[in-house]
Amino acid sequence: MKRKVINTPESILVVSSFLMILFISEFLVFIPSLEYVFERGTLWYVFPFLTLILALHSFSNREA
Repeated sequence: MKRKVINTPESILVVSSFLMILFISEFLVFIPSLEYVFERGTLWYVFPFLTLILALHSFSNREA
């Protein structure tokens, strides 16, 4: 069985999504408690999580 290795576009998506999450949590949105998760400002987190899901989907559905 051949092992799957993450390729360059997938690694760029994973790293960029983590960097976006760090940047957003540091400079744009602060979530002090769970009740503030669904506020308008937290929509900034949608894009990094979508890119992370895209990278994971691409990795899991790729042929080995």
